[in-house]
This record gives sequence, C-alpha cells and structure tokens, in this order.
Amino acid sequence: MRFSTQFNAGVAVCLLIETLGPAMANAAEPGGAPAEAAPVVSGSAGRSAPEPALPAGFELPKLVVGDPAPPVSVDEYLVGGSPKSPGTITVVEFWALWCGPCLAGMPHLSELQKQWGTDRLQIVGVTSPDRNNQKPDVVKFLQQKPVEYAIGWDEQRRTWPLFMSAAEQKAIPCAFVIDAQNRIAWIGHPGKIDAPLKSIIEGRWDIARARTEYIKRLVGKGTGQSLLAQYREAVKAKDWERTVTLAAQVRAIDPEEFGVWSANAFGSILSGLGDHPRALVYANGLLAPDSEVKDQLEVLERLASLVADAGDAGELKPAEPTDQEILDLGLACALRARELSSSVVTSRTLARVRWVRGERREAIAILREAAKKETSDFRVKVLESMAEHWERQLTSENGDQPKPVEGKPDRTP
Repeated sequence: MRFSTQFNAGVAVCLLIETLGPAMANAAEPGGAPAEAAPVVSGSAGRSAPEPALPAGFELPKLVVGDPAPPVSVDEYLVGGSPKSPGTITVVEFWALWCGPCLAGMPHLSELQKQWGTDRLQIVGVTSPDRNNQKPDVVKFLQQKPVEYAIGWDEQRRTWPLFMSAAEQKAIPCAFVIDAQNRIAWIGHPGKIDAPLKSIIEGRWDIARARTEYIKRLVGKGTGQSLLAQYREAVKAKDWERTVTLAAQVRAIDPEEFGVWSANAFGSILSGLGDHPRALVYANGLLAPDSEVKDQLEVLERLASLVADAGDAGELKPAEPTDQEILDLGLACALRARELSSSVVTSRTLARVRWVRGERREAIAILREAAKKETSDFRVKVLESMAEHWERQLTSENGDQPKPVEGKPDRTP
C-alpha cells in the first residue's frame, strides 16, 4: 500500500479554468527555523540517517529535502544561461504561462536575483510545452515582461521528472533550492522562499531539521488525502454537513496545503444546505484577521467563484440583506485575489462576480481588458467569446435587437 504524498490544493480552483489550462496551486513548504548548518549523513540511495519514523505502508518520494540534487537539463535558455560552477546556491522554479501565481511571482524572483547577485545565487525558471504554454507565446511574454534570472525551455521535459515527478510535486509554481553541497535544501512555493533562502545562502540552514520537518509534512498530507477521499464521497452523497466537518479536519492538518477546502465548505453551506446567514458567518470567519487562510489566493478566488456560481443559479437575491452581503463579500474576495495575482483566472472570476451583481458593463469591460493583456491566442479567444456572449445577453435583456442566447454564462462546477 502506498499513500499519495501530493495533493493539488487548487483542484477546486482548476475547475474554474479547465478550459484555460492545467490546475495551479501552492506546493509544499518544509518549514524549519534557521540554525547552524548540520551535515547530512548519507544512507542508502542518498538518504539522511536516521530517517524519521514513518507510518506503516507510507513510502517517501524519490526526492525529498536533504537528498542530492538532480541535474538541470533543459534544451535551451531563453534568458541567461545554465547555473554556474558548484558552490553557487541554485533555485530551480517550475512555471507556465497559464499559471497566474507563477506570473505574479516573477518580479519577486527577479528582485531576489538582483539582491543576492549571480555570484551567490542562480535562479532558473524552467517551463515546458503544453497546449497553453507554447514557445512563441513564452518568448513573446518574456519580451514584454523581462526577468532578471535565467529561463530554461525544457522541450523534452527532462527536468520535470527529475525534480517534480521525483518529489511527487504536481502543482506549480514550485521551487527547489539547491545548496552549496548540491543537496536539495528546501522545496516549496516561491512566495515563501525568502527566509529559508537567506539562511541557506548565509550558511545558517539546518538541513537535517528541514528534512525532518518536510517529511513530517508529507506524512500529514497522506492523512489529509484519506480525509479528502471521504470528503469526495460526502459530496457524491450530498451530505453537506459532513463536507463541512471534513474540510475543518483537513484544514487543521495543514492550512497552507488544504486551506482551499474551507472555501469549498462555504459552498456546501451556501448552495448545498441553502443556509445563507450561516454561510455568511462562515466566510467572514475565513477572512478574519487571525485566520490562517485569509490571504491565500486559492481561498479568495474560490470564495468569489462560489458566490458567482450561486448568483448564476439564481440563489442570491440582491433585495435580501444577507444575500447582498454575500455578493459584497464575493466582490471583496475577487478584488483581493486580483491584487495578489492579476491573471486570466482572477480577471475572469472578478468579471463573473460583477455580472451576478448586475454590474454588466463593468463585467464585460474586465474581460475585454484582460484579453488585451493576454499573450496566448487560445486564452484571448476564450475571453473574447465570453464577452461577446454576455454582450448578446445584455442586448437581449435591454430589448435592443434581441438575439438568441445559447445557455447561460460559463458556470464553475
């Protein structure tokens, strides 16, 4: 029996963009406070010894913190060049054009590269071809928005299996920090990289402790996976109360990894149980100052999307004070999500929330503006098609040369 140690925390979010590109979500962060560097004692297959105790049947991924780093093998560098000689700290970050958080984090990585200099740090962004991430689009994007670090084009996807697959990481953006001894010192979301990277560069990183904490977190994910399987069964059975309970349990295991399921529970209360006052109280709790998930992009985006879903389904009545508050909350979440990541996903969600609030012209304008900024012809077509659909519907509602409207605006499951 093998427990899966990777879960895409953006599964719910990716339902929103299944026509726009693959899922996105935060990768895992091992944690661990800075301390004096501790050596890794090599064991079988390059493992540190001793290993933390693991539950029966649990197997570690092939690559975890403390293991020797695999080589970075890309076909060409679109920006910069290959990492320098051994001894330079290297960050290998996986990204794609369709990943909003990836694009939002690129200026941050550029600042880190400038801050530490290429003699101490080499950042390499690695991207590979897929339907929504073609080389001409990537080249065009980099020309429009230059970066200060190397960008590798992995046409044959040789680096992905060495890092992402070996570490059982499926969600991007995801960064791997390689220390001066060519060991994987940290794995996580690049937005959380600053403190560990500083300790690693300054020689204060306790890699043994980081490894232990990382493995503990992987074990927690395995437990979370079991709960999520129960969650999905509860959804199939429409046992909405159980989904709320399970969402709280899985969030308690790891708020960063599983926080988005708290937002899903909001949908269970709002649309499943139809208890709008309770849903409003619940959502406000997620956004409270002391909440661990209040600033998570996936949580904010999902809350806004669920409000848009309820509006599309006719479940929200603006004349009802509670429903208007829910619509206001959805707008606040959509605006905050767009601040954190100005991407096609957050723009589309903001437009959907504006639309169900009755702000039709504003909704169409958001889609048109997002289409102008897009580098992918595919995503431009999606946005333009949605805007045209809404324009026809608006014309029909106003009684001006009505045209048949096929269906309703796109609705997230």
